[in-house]
Amino acid sequence: MTNRKKSIVLAGYVVCLLIVVVLKFHGDAMAFRLHIQQNLDYYHTYHELSCNFIPFRTLSLYLTDLPNTIALRNLLGNILPWIPLGLLTRWRFPTAKRSHIFGGLALFCLAAELLQLITFTGSFDVDDWILNMLACLAAVMIWDRVCVEK
Repeated sequence: MTNRKKSIVLAGYVVCLLIVVVLKFHGDAMAFRLHIQQNLDYYHTYHELSCNFIPFRTLSLYLTDLPNTIALRNLLGNILPWIPLGLLTRWRFPTAKRSHIFGGLALFCLAAELLQLITFTGSFDVDDWILNMLACLAAVMIWDRVCVEK
């Protein structure tokens, strides 16, 4: 497959990831618009309640409450969608240094968290960023191990 086609596949996944995971848009434009408007009305309260800058605070709560479906959903939602991003990034850039791949993925995951905060569709949580990064990094390392060493 050509690099152009690989770029299109990667870009397509990035767009889908942003729409579903970051913007949490699931097909109902009116509900999405109403959600944004309601959060704009509560701007200051929302920002105060929706940020976590303390590493492992939310993660420790999730792990102690793991049988809870909300905790499990949040953990899996911050891991599973990001694995393909790591795989596709390494597939598209097979000769790039691992540090460059990791740096690019770290910036993209940070941008995704900031987008949630800016668009009022989620919260900025450093633990989400950590989980997103771990998923991407694990995928890159698996790709390197499975596809490069053969």
